[in-house]
Amino acid sequence: MTINGQSAGKRLFVPYQLDISKFIRSGENRIDVRITTTRRNGFVGEAAKGNPHYNQFKGQENTLVPSGLVGPVVIKKI
Repeated sequence: MTINGQSAGKRLFVPYQLDISKFIRSGENRIDVRITTTRRNGFVGEAAKGNPHYNQFKGQENTLVPSGLVGPVVIKKI
């Protein structure tokens, strides 16, 4: 996550909460949330593109693991 161009941290495991108060400034702010896939899904994608380093994952496109953003992003003033 970046706030006004500054890295505010990552959350890979529960709880998916991040205190961003030190990055917020008065007025308008830009908050970017980046969602990435699981590494396994990435490996399957590389195999599907023909990358020989990931041959062990070739043909497993139907076995992708659900990933991404679960639920809404909520910003709370504390």
